[in-house]
Amino acid sequence: MFACWGDFEHRATNTDTVVVATPDRETAEMLIAAGAAHRPPYFRGAWVGLTLDGLDAEEARHRIATSYARIRAGLTKTAQADLPPLED
Repeated sequence: MFACWGDFEHRATNTDTVVVATPDRETAEMLIAAGAAHRPPYFRGAWVGLTLDGLDAEEARHRIATSYARIRAGLTKTAQADLPPLED
């Protein structure tokens, strides 16, 4: 999982937030301290919550792509080989 949109019961109506992984805990703390993200419930370490209202589309794309790349890098080489190539 590289992004969390909400629990099953509320996913269809969640227009508030998405949770993504950052490259490391320090990046997460910096984003939270800067007010660009918040500490999401139930997630620890390098995970942050992004408030969707007012979030720049390019910033959202960057954060989701970064999260995906981080989680993908942790997969086995065999699992990674089964996935399409990463986009630049």
